[in-house]
Amino acid sequence: MESQSETTQIVSALKLPILKTGDYDLWSMRMEQYLTHTDYALWEVIVNGDAPTVASASFEGLIPPKTAEQKLARKNELKAKSTLLLAIPDEHLLKFHGIKDAKTL
Repeated sequence: MESQSETTQIVSALKLPILKTGDYDLWSMRMEQYLTHTDYALWEVIVNGDAPTVASASFEGLIPPKTAEQKLARKNELKAKSTLLLAIPDEHLLKFHGIKDAKTL
């Protein structure tokens, strides 16, 4: 029987599925499987959005998170976006890098 640390090492050693031209449907299913298996909170951010964007009358854009909940939401959003960007081939990365949140990406 494998120990918890051995299982964790095997899971973390998995490579992200890379998006290939014409394979979006298969890639999206694999990414969903990968993210729900490794960190379900990331998948929820991608599906539901979780960006702590707050706009005021004088300023539009990101306001630094102040509460622990806002900090966690920001961390999950950045982690989800980074994970998705890692699975995009270099030749297409510039097209997607400017997208602001994981749900849109």
